[in-house]
Amino acid sequence: MIPHLDDVTVVADHHYNSAAFDVLPAGARTPVMRVHKDHVFTSRHP
Repeated sequence: MIPHLDDVTVVADHHYNSAAFDVLPAGARTPVMRVHKDHVFTSRHP
């Protein structure tokens, strides 16, 4: 379960055919969540 987050940092990791976004609590080095997209960020694919 993800704890209640009041302050987060989102780190984007873009590649040619994919993008990933890590969500880190304030001051943490380990992400609590990663969102991954198989297509580039500007594509119309979900």
